[in-house]
Amino acid sequence: MYRMVPVKIFRRLVWGSMVLAGISCRGYRQLSVEVLQPSLIPVSTEKRIALLDRNIWRKDSVVVMAGDIFGELQQDVSREFYRGMSYIAAGNGFSDTIIRLPLSCPVILEKGEQPVALSADTVWDLCRKFKADYIVSIESSAFVEPSNRSLNWERTVYLYSPFSGQFLDSVVLTGKFRVMENAYTLYEDIVIDSWDQGENYAKRIMPYWAEMVRRVYVRGKVLRLGYSYLKAEKEEQALQVWEGALKLSGRMAVRAAVNMAWVYERAGHFSRAIKILEQISQSAQSGGIKCEELQYVREYLKILTRRIEDGDLLELQAIPAK
Repeated sequence: MYRMVPVKIFRRLVWGSMVLAGISCRGYRQLSVEVLQPSLIPVSTEKRIALLDRNIWRKDSVVVMAGDIFGELQQDVSREFYRGMSYIAAGNGFSDTIIRLPLSCPVILEKGEQPVALSADTVWDLCRKFKADYIVSIESSAFVEPSNRSLNWERTVYLYSPFSGQFLDSVVLTGKFRVMENAYTLYEDIVIDSWDQGENYAKRIMPYWAEMVRRVYVRGKVLRLGYSYLKAEKEEQALQVWEGALKLSGRMAVRAAVNMAWVYERAGHFSRAIKILEQISQSAQSGGIKCEELQYVREYLKILTRRIEDGDLLELQAIPAK
């Protein structure tokens, strides 16, 4: 699966677009597209996930963000983490997959003290009460080793299942900020980073869209003609033109094969894309052709092979058809 790149504006507005850079000195255009990636942890996006922020902070964090500011920060970072996770879920067509549980009362830990993981009974009760299949728990948050110039931020996140006696996943998410005279700017940076951390964790447990770059060669009359058909969404005509170019000089044939592979990939025909690239690679090798494009062909073959492998994982992770 692939889609055109969405451009995030202030992390809220999304516009679909395909980004076409100008023709490079090497004679190709770069297409930025988004490709669906499988998650690291196999959690189906059809399952309901409850986000629990246990609101546990290390004691020296309270000193860094003192008084009323710390109280507001607790609310804001928890909310933005949830929004970051929800953004990834909505991109997969599951806008109601994630629910946010009420923020727990603050708990302050002494330096070196660690929170106790949720018990199996607690996880079971939460899942039953909120009709959730999993619990994503922000176990603790802390500002680590603050100095006059920088502030390091850590957040420990666990994934719980009611059917497992222990957590299924654990990760420490980090951030680093410059300490400026303007405390409001630092506050905003921390809140924004919470959105990013929510996105990053969601990508561990559910498929997500990642931006990738593809080439379409356009230098030369034949390649430009095929490209004009492609822009007009006449893929069959573009393929016919570029197939004819396979019979031209070595470098031109390699470029035409790359263009054909992109059309096949775009249509989901990964095996056909691999076949055309393997054929041109073998032909170039036997013909003694050496050019920069062949390095891209080798890289492209690895990408397409990985996409086939990822496709099997995505089917298991229950992504709806786009």
